[in-house]
Amino acid sequence: MTESLDLLDFYREQSAITDPREHAAVFDELPSAPAEIGPLLHNVLIHNWKIAAAGLTLDERRRADIETRPVARLLQRTEEAGALGWEVERDIGQRLVVDCRHFATLLCSILRHRSVPARTRHGFASYLQEGHSQSHVICEYWDEAGGHWERFDPDTLQRCGDETRFISADAAWRGIRAGALDPAMFGYAPDFRGGWCVRWELVRDFAAINKHEMLTFDIWGLNATMPFDASPDPVDAALLDEIATLLRDEHSNFAAVRALYEGDERVRVPRVIRSQPYTTGRMATVDLVLEGSMTAA
Repeated sequence: MTESLDLLDFYREQSAITDPREHAAVFDELPSAPAEIGPLLHNVLIHNWKIAAAGLTLDERRRADIETRPVARLLQRTEEAGALGWEVERDIGQRLVVDCRHFATLLCSILRHRSVPARTRHGFASYLQEGHSQSHVICEYWDEAGGHWERFDPDTLQRCGDETRFISADAAWRGIRAGALDPAMFGYAPDFRGGWCVRWELVRDFAAINKHEMLTFDIWGLNATMPFDASPDPVDAALLDEIATLLRDEHSNFAAVRALYEGDERVRVPRVIRSQPYTTGRMATVDLVLEGSMTAA
């Protein structure tokens, strides 16, 4: 039980990325239930897919909003974009253009501000596109009464606890390795999928489990050392197997989860990473300490 309590305390506290810093007061005006917070996030944020579907052209600054990592900077940008409160639906031109990770991370930050254990999860949703389970990021928060993690997708405003709807990357990896799941189920697009997508998201999910809520296009460690669609060698596959096994019951294995993450540079987020937004394709090198997404050692 001690490890379980330590785990919940860990997720009550903000990370360097989710810490709202001087902008925390805006959270005090929001409701407390995730299902009530979700619609308000859509008043200040808009998914880049909706911009593309509307045929809108963005200027350089709005195209760069999707590259915003720290919540404090995200909140600063929402203030710069418009003076309206979050209860008011802003014009598209005043909403930040982001992706699912920003919705999940912002909700996670709001819940942690209320001392509710919360975290982001990387995995695959069956309800976003026909023909495959789409890579996606959601928010998990601890249901104190039920004694379990509740999954909520603030991007689509729906609960997604059923693994036929959202399967975390570790569960997808276990299913593939056991021969129970088809690797071709999982991907970034109907024609861009396979087991390698699960490997990418497992590395990102393990970072999120350890409170490094990275962007959906950040690259480091294991994912930076091989071609994007390569299969890991046996040694690296064994590491991913170990991660997926530990995450089957991270309450009991919490100390081991933390030790493995901190001790293995193949999965631990370093100070300097590469980032390649799928909206622009440009590659950038990012110092996470300098931008406020990591605390200096």
